[in-house]
Amino acid sequence: MSFFRPAFFGLVIAFGCGSISAQLAPDEARAGFVDAYQAQDWPRATEFAEIMVDRVAVAEGERSAAMLQPLLYLTGAAYQADLPDKVVAATERALAILAAQRSPDAAQILEFHWFQGKARAALGDINEANQAYYSALDASEELRPRDYTIVAAIWDDLLESAKRGDDVYNKGNYAASQALQARERQFGKNSPELIEGLGQYASWLRYSSQWGKERAARERIIDIIDRHYGPRDYRMGPQLRAIAQSYMYRNRGEEQAVAAITRALELYFPDTPAGTYELGRVTASWADLHVVYLGQEDASAIYSSAWRIMADSEDLGVDFANKYFEKPRRLFLSWPDQPMGSRGENYFGRGHVVMQFDVTAKGLLSNIELVEASRPDIDRAQFYRVFERARYRPRVLEGAAVATVAMKLRNSYDWSR
Repeated sequence: MSFFRPAFFGLVIAFGCGSISAQLAPDEARAGFVDAYQAQDWPRATEFAEIMVDRVAVAEGERSAAMLQPLLYLTGAAYQADLPDKVVAATERALAILAAQRSPDAAQILEFHWFQGKARAALGDINEANQAYYSALDASEELRPRDYTIVAAIWDDLLESAKRGDDVYNKGNYAASQALQARERQFGKNSPELIEGLGQYASWLRYSSQWGKERAARERIIDIIDRHYGPRDYRMGPQLRAIAQSYMYRNRGEEQAVAAITRALELYFPDTPAGTYELGRVTASWADLHVVYLGQEDASAIYSSAWRIMADSEDLGVDFANKYFEKPRRLFLSWPDQPMGSRGENYFGRGHVVMQFDVTAKGLLSNIELVEASRPDIDRAQFYRVFERARYRPRVLEGAAVATVAMKLRNSYDWSR
């Protein structure tokens, strides 16, 4: 599990804290927890937090408000230790205490529900996770002022849940748009601080194959960078590359893709690790355009130039360049939408297909084989046609584009949809 905002869990370590007195949590337990927390030894921190919780429960009672602080420590430590069952148990205890209070603290309600949502998601309990996230959102409405960065982060978690549940497209769109709206309220629609959130929104649109909307989101990012940093700022590079890729993925929009990378090549790239890295990536994208649209003959030399930009950098170097280009990358491949060919009586069901192929130094595919299919009655010819048209970025090793043999790619289908 990754570290997230609630894991600050009050650990603004005011651990000389009066909220847990020495007689309720012995010095050795409290000191042990602080040491484990600072060392990020989360299993040990969890053990010491459990001792503190047990001591407070004995001294003050299971339903005492004094339980909330040690339960928050336990929740956060158990979350970091990847112990979701303990997180759920601790948050249930805390939320029961808060529910019995006449004027419970909305911030605590938010934190415990948010932790619980993440833990239940880790356990695969998506519906329960979503209920916890929505409860956290409800609690956030009671905060004054309302922190929309927290609201956006909770919607981010709901977006991840949507990817794992039913009705991915509609629920995902709603969560992604709500997260973006929260960030717009927090930062404004043209603030540089909105760039990261817009990037996350664009990533969702790519995930859900909403290419036009993705490009529009990335154009917004480019406009913000232009306003605040100038028309040739190299930070436009990732967005322009992504716009070009969105056209290449479907093997459409050659003119627009070429225009995006042409603009990217005209940016100012500072002589810094980040600037050099982005220049190398933009140059590699120019080679990608040749593989997909402009003819493969010139692509190898351009890939070599991209590798050299990174390899010749004192900050990056040869090993970095080889690592960046170590695997072929898919540029254009569109799987068949109806692998059965037509809706016959055996159409409905689920299954998968595994293809094996070589990627040549020019980015073409050869020696294509359908090596595994869970259904014997699929339309095999469709898959061969698709892979014959596909294009990949080849590996680049020591400055030369090289072939890759016997790559495998698996795709799962739900033929009942």
